Amino acid sequence: MVKNIALVLIVLSLFGCETWKFINSRGDMSKYVPKETRNSIFPPIIDVSSDNKVYFTYSSKKGSSICSVELSQLTEDGGRDFYPVVSHNGEKVLFKRGYIFGIRDTLWIVNSDGTNSKIIVDKDMRILDVIFSKNDSTIYFIGGALFSDSTSVLKSYSYCQDVFSVDINGNNFRRITYNCATGWIYDLKLIDDNHILVSIGSEFDFDGRISDNYKRIKKYYDKNQNGFYRKPYPKSFLGLINIRTGEMEEIKTTETSKPYKEPLTRWQKKNKYPIPLLINSAYSQKEDDFLYGNYDFYKFSYTDQTIKYSFTNDSIGIFNYKFVYNQNKLIGVNTNLGVTELILFDVEKNKLERRFEIDTTKFLPSTNRTIFSNE
Repeated sequence: MVKNIALVLIVLSLFGCETWKFINSRGDMSKYVPKETRNSIFPPIIDVSSDNKVYFTYSSKKGSSICSVELSQLTEDGGRDFYPVVSHNGEKVLFKRGYIFGIRDTLWIVNSDGTNSKIIVDKDMRILDVIFSKNDSTIYFIGGALFSDSTSVLKSYSYCQDVFSVDINGNNFRRITYNCATGWIYDLKLIDDNHILVSIGSEFDFDGRISDNYKRIKKYYDKNQNGFYRKPYPKSFLGLINIRTGEMEEIKTTETSKPYKEPLTRWQKKNKYPIPLLINSAYSQKEDDFLYGNYDFYKFSYTDQTIKYSFTNDSIGIFNYKFVYNQNKLIGVNTNLGVTELILFDVEKNKLERRFEIDTTKFLPSTNRTIFSNE
């Protein structure tokens, strides 16, 4: 049974012929990992540093004792570590420790060589999307659920989410927003030193855990109880958060549709314009915009607040991708018949350039061990 997850990095030669194949699994990984392999990469969430090192999570039966010319282990065996995020200067890596689908996580930071791993957030809360500030001194993340006036978890509303910040040394923990979003919040993007872009999902005004017949029982707090009340968000939108004040405003985007041939089908009419949510989007240093989508791809420009159709690739779905630094190429994840692989995709040519593959049975124990410390 797979019990441990370790954070590792692989240095990819973009002109070589290696590939990495891994299992796309959900929940209890032991149900999905083949007995003859007992190794997998999960979840398929990656990050790419400015020197084009790819960071992801690797899981094996023994933890993650793996090492090769291409592979370096960052965290020790025995942990449940996932969701790596690399700093802009490539010197630090953030990761979460906990259960992938759990409601409580801790946030850790480690040097990119695997040394000096420290816990920086250890509170009774979930931790979702995580990003570094421009100068890598502050960390912003989506977390929840908290009361509006404290850092205590509100157990009955586990999907109450807000944006928080903390220094990389674990000091100055701060709750930035007090919106208690109960729909999903996606993809934090740092626009400048004072503003964060975030995607907010629509909400329902009833709570199924309270009402089994879907009567519209409000799940938002009344002013007379916990000092918090707002109306639910009826539709999804892009929000711009002021880091200093915590105020959020909706960005009014202009969308261009995918060019369909007339006459349009009912589905095409309904989905003519993209939903303004940057789900799993990737920032392009070369173009200074955000690319998102899996088959139909769109670009969001913050400067003119437009979402424009970019291209369609019907032959391959690309997920959880990041741009190769300062290039118009993506390193991402493709899943086919339950097998997930890491790929390199050329955006300009709209073409799969190569697959990365490494034989997971040939890993040797890593000499790069991490001793965890709370100091």
